[in-house]
Amino acid sequence: MRLAPRFTLAACALAYTRSVLGALYVINPTAQGVCVGGQPCHVQWLDDGQEPLLTTMGPCYVTLYAGNQRIVQRIEPVDVSTTHSLTFTPSPNAGPDSDTYYIAFASIKSSNSSQPLQAFSTYFSSVHFSMPLTFAC
Repeated sequence: MRLAPRFTLAACALAYTRSVLGALYVINPTAQGVCVGGQPCHVQWLDDGQEPLLTTMGPCYVTLYAGNQRIVQRIEPVDVSTTHSLTFTPSPNAGPDSDTYYIAFASIKSSNSSQPLQAFSTYFSSVHFSMPLTFAC
């Protein structure tokens, strides 16, 4: 009987998370991918066909993060409904070599309640950074 409350809590958390996250599915970089500081890094995504569609997400802020939501670098916004890739150059001064970098997309105009529609890449590696992790906004 003790499992029921935990299961209910987990199901509610999953339902809430799914309602806030967009249907944007990042296919590059992958968990085995590496972006090199000072060199172009290619980011590519698909629409997974589930609501909300990329047409609902529309223009998005794009940010490079490390670890637990530490902003490393802001990337030029992109309309994910009309473009399915972008290339940016990670700043070589943005942080240390690590395998905990990820890309976040946050819809500029669309939200679910008070939260913007969001999507995230998997963690990937970034190497050849020349400085400790800093906020490079």
